[in-house]
Amino acid sequence: MLPAELFEVELLDTDEVRAPCLPARIMPLPGEALASWLLRYAGPFGVSPETLLLDDDESALAASPEWWRKPDPAVMTAIARSTGVPDDAIRPLYFTDCPTTGVMTRCLNGSRVSALPVRSHRARGGGSASALLALQRTRFRREWTLGWMAACPMHGAVLVQACPDCGARLRLPALSSADHFAPDRCPRCAFRLARPPSRFVPTPVLRLQRRLFTGRPDGIIDLPEIGPLAWTTVVALFDVLLGAVWIDTKPKARSQLFARIDRDIGSELGEAAEGCDGLIILAWMLDAWPMRVQAAHAILRAVRPRRQMQRWPNLDAMIRSEVENLLRTTWPNEQYGPDRAWAGVDRQLAGDRR
Repeated sequence: MLPAELFEVELLDTDEVRAPCLPARIMPLPGEALASWLLRYAGPFGVSPETLLLDDDESALAASPEWWRKPDPAVMTAIARSTGVPDDAIRPLYFTDCPTTGVMTRCLNGSRVSALPVRSHRARGGGSASALLALQRTRFRREWTLGWMAACPMHGAVLVQACPDCGARLRLPALSSADHFAPDRCPRCAFRLARPPSRFVPTPVLRLQRRLFTGRPDGIIDLPEIGPLAWTTVVALFDVLLGAVWIDTKPKARSQLFARIDRDIGSELGEAAEGCDGLIILAWMLDAWPMRVQAAHAILRAVRPRRQMQRWPNLDAMIRSEVENLLRTTWPNEQYGPDRAWAGVDRQLAGDRR
């Protein structure tokens, strides 16, 4: 066609233009995490999910560390457009309108108490937000992306946070990763993780974990024997209770406490201070509040509530008051009652002095 020649053109309504969908479609599996689905989706194409599904602007939005838990709406719109999977099928793959869970993860893994003066405590760092359960080969469940999730809600098996062979942390690949997605193998040494789990958590731990998971979206946690508390208050209370276990206590006393917990609910506790162990200790304490906290304080020879609270100087004043009041209920009443033999004499002497 010569430049001088005329040709007919037709203007199309932009509303009628649709971006082409990819020729393959891999639907999300029930209970699957968003990252797991996207990595499986891009696998057959041999490219990363970012390259396959997003443009440059959307890729920048997906660079957030929380992209797989609380993705940007523009990213989700692009994913729905590129995959042809409707929004209502993608929305259950991630969490929406939920409070930050990182502080709970650090609390249960001992990272927060390790920042304080601690003796005889060997911290192993915060728990991975992508703990992997060896029973699952083809998908990564949404619940496992919560760093404080200690065990699979379905099986009760402890979630694996590091490769048992080489010790590498198990993390979900980034959206920019084009590596083969194999959740049943260690990404460093290819050790097969899909083996029968060797450790299960007791029923009280699953109950407490379920309470945290159920109440987390609204930010209100209904704790047994205590009642509903705000998420921030629960985190502070857990900090204080676990701090009483790990801070300024002797290894021998902790071993006695762990033996008592094992006898009561059946568990395997050690000196690791990892998320599962933290949740086990808390579940044991809360299962018979406040008697078991009293027992823990006695076994550990812990300091009194007022001194316990001095270890947390940066707490909000209202949260501090709530936690301190709860902690005081775990100690015997130190005031003499009116029927005390010399209580009347004390009051008389006080009157005479006036």
